[in-house]
Amino acid sequence: MKNVMFAPMNIEGKTVGIIGLANKDGDFTERDALLSEAFGDYVAAALKNHWTMEKLEKSRNEYENLYKEVENLNDLLLLSNRTLRHDVKNRLMFIDMSVDMIKGLDEKDREKIKRSIHYCLQLANLSGSNDEEKEKNSIHINKLLEEVVMPYPVELTLEKDVYIEGDPWVGSVVDNLLS
Repeated sequence: MKNVMFAPMNIEGKTVGIIGLANKDGDFTERDALLSEAFGDYVAAALKNHWTMEKLEKSRNEYENLYKEVENLNDLLLLSNRTLRHDVKNRLMFIDMSVDMIKGLDEKDREKIKRSIHYCLQLANLSGSNDEEKEKNSIHINKLLEEVVMPYPVELTLEKDVYIEGDPWVGSVVDNLLS
Protein backbone atom coordinates (compact mmCIF):
# COMPACT_ATOMS: atom_id res chain seq x y z
CA MET A 1 0.00 0.00 0.00
CA LYS A 2 1.35 3.38 -0.97
CA ASN A 3 -0.70 5.52 1.37
CA VAL A 4 -3.82 5.25 3.60
CA MET A 5 -6.33 7.71 5.06
CA PHE A 6 -9.24 6.98 7.44
CA ALA A 7 -12.31 9.11 8.10
CA PRO A 8 -14.83 8.49 10.92
CA MET A 9 -18.54 7.88 10.43
CA ASN A 10 -20.19 9.72 13.33
CA ILE A 11 -23.83 9.63 14.39
CA GLU A 12 -24.80 12.09 17.11
CA GLY A 13 -21.20 12.45 18.25
CA LYS A 14 -20.58 8.69 18.40
CA THR A 15 -18.29 6.91 15.95
CA VAL A 16 -20.13 4.00 14.36
CA GLY A 17 -17.57 3.11 11.69
CA ILE A 18 -14.68 4.29 9.60
CA ILE A 19 -14.01 4.80 5.91
CA GLY A 20 -10.59 3.88 4.63
CA LEU A 21 -9.03 5.24 1.45
CA ALA A 22 -5.76 3.89 0.07
CA ASN A 23 -3.28 3.98 -2.83
CA LYS A 24 -3.90 7.50 -4.08
CA ASP A 25 -1.49 8.67 -6.75
CA GLY A 26 0.42 11.21 -4.75
CA ASP A 27 -0.17 12.15 -1.14
CA PHE A 28 -3.54 12.77 0.53
CA THR A 29 -4.25 16.46 0.99
CA GLU A 30 -6.17 18.50 3.54
CA ARG A 31 -8.92 18.79 0.91
CA ASP A 32 -9.03 14.94 0.64
CA ALA A 33 -9.38 14.76 4.41
CA LEU A 34 -12.27 17.26 4.42
CA LEU A 35 -14.02 15.44 1.53
CA SER A 36 -13.62 12.02 3.13
CA GLU A 37 -14.89 13.39 6.45
CA ALA A 38 -17.93 14.89 4.67
CA PHE A 39 -18.47 11.58 2.85
CA GLY A 40 -18.23 9.76 6.21
CA ASP A 41 -20.91 12.06 7.63
CA TYR A 42 -23.09 11.40 4.57
CA VAL A 43 -22.67 7.61 4.88
CA ALA A 44 -23.33 7.84 8.65
CA ALA A 45 -26.57 9.75 7.97
CA ALA A 46 -27.64 7.11 5.44
CA LEU A 47 -26.81 4.38 7.97
CA LYS A 48 -28.82 6.14 10.67
CA ASN A 49 -31.73 6.49 8.24
CA HIS A 50 -31.51 2.76 7.45
CA TRP A 51 -31.54 1.85 11.16
CA THR A 52 -34.47 4.19 11.77
CA MET A 53 -36.42 2.61 8.89
CA GLU A 54 -35.71 -0.87 10.29
CA LYS A 55 -37.00 0.21 13.71
CA LEU A 56 -40.04 1.81 12.09
CA GLU A 57 -40.79 -1.36 10.10
CA LYS A 58 -40.41 -3.51 13.23
CA SER A 59 -42.67 -1.15 15.16
CA ARG A 60 -45.25 -1.22 12.35
CA ASN A 61 -45.21 -5.04 12.30
CA GLU A 62 -45.63 -5.16 16.08
CA TYR A 63 -48.51 -2.68 15.85
CA GLU A 64 -50.20 -4.74 13.11
CA ASN A 65 -49.82 -7.92 15.17
CA LEU A 66 -51.23 -6.22 18.25
CA TYR A 67 -54.09 -4.80 16.19
CA LYS A 68 -54.91 -8.28 14.85
CA GLU A 69 -54.74 -9.68 18.37
CA VAL A 70 -57.10 -6.99 19.62
CA GLU A 71 -59.49 -7.73 16.74
CA ASN A 72 -59.39 -11.46 17.59
CA LEU A 73 -59.98 -10.74 21.28
CA ASN A 74 -62.84 -8.41 20.37
CA ASP A 75 -64.41 -11.14 18.20
CA LEU A 76 -64.00 -13.63 21.05
CA LEU A 77 -65.53 -11.14 23.49
CA LEU A 78 -68.52 -10.61 21.19
CA LEU A 79 -69.00 -14.37 20.81
CA SER A 80 -68.67 -14.87 24.57
CA ASN A 81 -71.15 -12.07 25.17
CA ARG A 82 -73.68 -13.63 22.78
CA THR A 83 -73.16 -17.05 24.36
CA LEU A 84 -73.47 -15.67 27.87
CA ARG A 85 -76.66 -13.81 26.98
CA HIS A 86 -78.03 -17.01 25.41
CA ASP A 87 -77.12 -19.07 28.49
CA VAL A 88 -78.58 -16.50 30.90
CA LYS A 89 -81.77 -16.31 28.84
CA ASN A 90 -82.01 -20.12 28.81
CA ARG A 91 -81.47 -20.27 32.58
CA LEU A 92 -84.13 -17.66 33.20
CA MET A 93 -86.57 -19.51 30.95
CA PHE A 94 -85.68 -22.73 32.76
CA ILE A 95 -86.29 -21.11 36.16
CA ASP A 96 -89.64 -19.78 34.95
CA MET A 97 -90.65 -23.20 33.61
CA SER A 98 -89.39 -24.89 36.78
CA VAL A 99 -91.53 -22.67 38.98
CA ASP A 100 -94.58 -23.54 36.88
CA MET A 101 -93.69 -27.25 36.93
CA ILE A 102 -93.03 -27.44 40.66
CA LYS A 103 -96.51 -26.14 41.38
CA GLY A 104 -98.10 -29.24 39.85
CA LEU A 105 -95.37 -31.91 40.13
CA ASP A 106 -96.66 -35.36 41.06
CA GLU A 107 -95.02 -38.79 41.51
CA LYS A 108 -95.41 -39.59 37.81
CA ASP A 109 -93.40 -36.47 36.89
CA ARG A 110 -90.73 -37.39 39.41
CA GLU A 111 -90.43 -40.82 37.78
CA LYS A 112 -89.98 -39.18 34.36
CA ILE A 113 -87.14 -37.10 35.75
CA LYS A 114 -85.49 -40.17 37.27
CA ARG A 115 -85.78 -42.02 33.94
CA SER A 116 -84.20 -39.05 32.13
CA ILE A 117 -81.31 -39.17 34.57
CA HIS A 118 -80.98 -42.91 34.05
CA TYR A 119 -80.85 -42.46 30.24
CA CYS A 120 -78.21 -39.75 30.58
CA LEU A 121 -76.10 -42.08 32.71
CA GLN A 122 -76.50 -44.85 30.13
CA LEU A 123 -75.34 -42.40 27.47
CA ALA A 124 -72.32 -41.61 29.61
CA ASN A 125 -71.56 -45.31 30.03
CA LEU A 126 -71.73 -45.80 26.26
CA SER A 127 -68.97 -43.23 25.85
CA GLY A 128 -66.58 -45.53 27.75
CA SER A 129 -65.38 -42.75 30.03
CA ASN A 130 -64.50 -43.28 33.66
CA ASP A 131 -62.55 -41.54 36.39
CA GLU A 132 -59.14 -42.66 35.08
CA GLU A 133 -59.83 -41.45 31.53
CA LYS A 134 -61.09 -37.96 32.27
CA GLU A 135 -59.30 -35.29 30.30
CA LYS A 136 -59.07 -31.56 30.34
CA ASN A 137 -62.13 -31.13 28.09
CA SER A 138 -64.37 -33.73 29.72
CA ILE A 139 -67.88 -32.96 30.94
CA HIS A 140 -68.78 -34.05 34.47
CA ILE A 141 -72.23 -35.58 33.96
CA ASN A 142 -72.90 -35.86 37.70
CA LYS A 143 -72.59 -32.10 38.23
CA LEU A 144 -74.61 -31.37 35.12
CA LEU A 145 -77.45 -33.64 36.26
CA GLU A 146 -77.38 -32.19 39.78
CA GLU A 147 -77.79 -28.72 38.32
CA VAL A 148 -80.65 -29.81 36.08
CA VAL A 149 -82.68 -31.57 38.80
CA MET A 150 -81.85 -29.07 41.56
CA PRO A 151 -85.19 -27.21 41.25
CA TYR A 152 -87.19 -30.45 41.53
CA PRO A 153 -88.00 -32.32 44.73
CA VAL A 154 -86.11 -35.38 43.46
CA GLU A 155 -83.42 -37.34 45.27
CA LEU A 156 -80.41 -37.90 43.02
CA THR A 157 -78.03 -40.73 43.95
CA LEU A 158 -75.16 -41.50 41.60
CA GLU A 159 -72.91 -44.50 42.22
CA LYS A 160 -69.80 -43.16 40.49
CA ASP A 161 -68.44 -40.05 38.83
CA VAL A 162 -69.14 -40.11 35.10
CA TYR A 163 -67.37 -38.00 32.48
CA ILE A 164 -68.00 -37.58 28.78
CA GLU A 165 -65.11 -36.46 26.65
CA GLY A 166 -65.86 -33.53 24.43
CA ASP A 167 -65.81 -29.83 23.91
CA PRO A 168 -66.94 -27.82 26.96
CA TRP A 169 -69.71 -26.32 24.79
CA VAL A 170 -71.31 -29.78 24.70
CA GLY A 171 -72.20 -29.24 28.35
CA SER A 172 -74.33 -26.25 27.37
CA VAL A 173 -76.02 -28.28 24.64
CA VAL A 174 -76.81 -31.15 27.02
CA ASP A 175 -77.99 -28.64 29.61
CA ASN A 176 -80.28 -27.03 27.02
CA LEU A 177 -81.67 -30.43 26.00
CA LEU A 178 -82.31 -31.44 29.59
CA SER A 179 -83.73 -28.03 30.43
